[in-house]
Amino acid sequence: MSQEKFLNNLDEINIDITWCHWNRLGVTGPGKLNQCSTDPEALILLTSIAGKKDLRLVDGMMTWLHHYESLISIERLKSYVRELLSKKTTTHENFTILQNTIAELNSKRWDSVSKLFNNNPSHSSSSDKSHESRKKLEAHNTIIRKNLQLFLRRMFGVGTRADIIYYSMVVSEQQKNPFNLFISAPQMAEALHYNHSSIHRTLYDLDQAGILTVDSRKIGKNKIFHLNPDIMNIDQGRGHKPLRDKYYIDWFKIVEIFIQSEQFKKQIQNTMDDSIKKSRLNGFLKSCSVLTAEAFIDVKNSLMNTQALKHVGFDKLEADILSSVQGIYEFVT
Repeated sequence: MSQEKFLNNLDEINIDITWCHWNRLGVTGPGKLNQCSTDPEALILLTSIAGKKDLRLVDGMMTWLHHYESLISIERLKSYVRELLSKKTTTHENFTILQNTIAELNSKRWDSVSKLFNNNPSHSSSSDKSHESRKKLEAHNTIIRKNLQLFLRRMFGVGTRADIIYYSMVVSEQQKNPFNLFISAPQMAEALHYNHSSIHRTLYDLDQAGILTVDSRKIGKNKIFHLNPDIMNIDQGRGHKPLRDKYYIDWFKIVEIFIQSEQFKKQIQNTMDDSIKKSRLNGFLKSCSVLTAEAFIDVKNSLMNTQALKHVGFDKLEADILSSVQGIYEFVT
């Protein structure tokens, strides 16, 4: 396939992944529905990248934030942004839509996020500056009732308490656990992207409240916890059967794939040497495979290339990259 078609196809899959997540949270758009765990903070960052190719995503995000901005964890979003800014692959272009969104929200609550950027937000053109999306949100109460994470944040407040309970409920209900996920401070600090001290304090509080119990067989700093079975009935009386989160995944790793995808596209567009292009294609393929596993996404038959690049054609490398990213979409939906 041509390089232009390959890059367009990559953009389309990234857009599909972003839409499936918004579909789960009530912003009706094209494509399938995310069946795995949700992450509003990571979704804002995904939209800041994919939204450049589909402005409907930006409109949908603004409409959703107009109603649910109070359910966004500013601390968690700041943690994500700081981590991304520390990486060479990240540029300020990746945050343009986020900065413009913060400016339009015009809320002091977001000031601490805005201060992480050196440059001032510059408004980009948008197809709709009002808070009305082309495709309306569902009934607002239904969205809260159907999405466990949002429900828990409404009940327990936005922060570690709600997110630890959410993680614990999803992991406890997973039918398969290929990445050996369990309820412990080190693993949750990594998966939830909160600092260790916050996780430890909240685990202690939840243990004292009887929501979590310590596994007596695992002692020491890396305690293993179990969820009180009664907490699984917390959603009773919500009025709507909640959508089940089949697997817990780390959406931040998918944000990293999106960002590396943007850098990678620029690199191969600015390179005429075929050997360098192949090297960059192969490098992105390897990185995508690693980040997919770190996101706790179990994609069968890893497509990491093991052959000498001189024996591998462009079509094969491009097809493997598209299959890898498409594999993420198929897994989460």
